[in-house]
Amino acid sequence: MSKSINTRLQTKETMELVAMVIRQVFESVEFEAKLQSCLDRAFAKKMDELLERLETHAGKLHDIEVTMEKSSKDVQEITNKIRMLEEKCDRSLKEINELEQYSRRNCLRVFGIEDRPNENTSTIISEIASKYFGYTPSQKDIDRSHRVGQKEANKPRAILVKFSNYEARDRLIKNRRKLKGTKIVIREDLTKPNQDLLKATKNCPMVKSAWSHDGKIIALVNKNGSEFKKRIWGLNDLQRL
Repeated sequence: MSKSINTRLQTKETMELVAMVIRQVFESVEFEAKLQSCLDRAFAKKMDELLERLETHAGKLHDIEVTMEKSSKDVQEITNKIRMLEEKCDRSLKEINELEQYSRRNCLRVFGIEDRPNENTSTIISEIASKYFGYTPSQKDIDRSHRVGQKEANKPRAILVKFSNYEARDRLIKNRRKLKGTKIVIREDLTKPNQDLLKATKNCPMVKSAWSHDGKIIALVNKNGSEFKKRIWGLNDLQRL
């Protein structure tokens, strides 16, 4: 037998011996117990690491929740303050509008009268009252008057009339229905918010007609087959019709 063949046989025997020893080790109860112990320790260590990380994340999550809760309270507090300021601002705007409207209580606007060269608007108002209403306001009744707005082709500017007393102003506007069929229209001198509210009221489907009285917007409402008058304080009133 050659030396190389002998070497291969020894190697084979060695490998078989090693394989047998390994099988015996793996099959032994002691090895299985030690392996299980090692696995248990490794698993326990890994679980401890995971639990520690979970606790850390849980702490961070709690901190985030506390911060969010505080932020939510801050946002709610700010929101409440903004709402209060908005309500206060709305009340202030309404009060300012009422005061401005009251300051115009002796004023009227007259539409549909052609501009005349070198005209005296107070004389024009007196002529209208005399022609259509059967009376002539005294010189003391009209405090002052003038045209308002920009000149436009084929569109006469309105005349703003301020009366010296409410009675003279009221007498003129109470007769305005006698101007039906003419181009002349007499209206109260409304503030911009009240003009917008009157326009919106007239465009409301539930409103048959609308007008102003002493700066207050009045609507004739047609609802469920019945008609009734209602004061319109704001757009919310129209939405609730």
